[in-house]
Amino acid sequence: MRHARVRSELRGNASPFRVQLAITPMIDVTFLLLIYFLLTTNFSVDEKQYRTTLAPEERASTSEEIALEQDPLRIRLSAGRPPRLLGPYRQPTSELDLEQFLSDALAMEGRTDALFRSDHPILVLPDSDVPWEHVVVVFDAIVRSGYTSVGFANQ
Repeated sequence: MRHARVRSELRGNASPFRVQLAITPMIDVTFLLLIYFLLTTNFSVDEKQYRTTLAPEERASTSEEIALEQDPLRIRLSAGRPPRLLGPYRQPTSELDLEQFLSDALAMEGRTDALFRSDHPILVLPDSDVPWEHVVVVFDAIVRSGYTSVGFANQ
């Protein structure tokens, strides 16, 4: 008798009171929230463009405040072109090549042919029409190479 009762409980017909989970209202609320967020979101075409020029009043104040002990390595970014090093350096052909150059130029213990220490200042000089993603890729390449003093400036 006990064996038959356990088997009927496993089938699910032992208790007359069963709680049903109503999923339909939760799905309705989810879709309503999705539609609400889609309708209220503002999609802008120029979101990927970053304004890289400083206002005239900002230019005067920043040039007086920043005084560097070492001459920084300047990297110019132009739209549709690889990064360009200003100075007597080998020019990289891509962001990966820039990262390799900077890694090779980093001073490490026991290395005598290095050009820069890890705290050597590096300035990224993006043109005003350079997409922000391109600036971030170059910044990431510099940081991955081991440099800690990276800044942005206008031409």
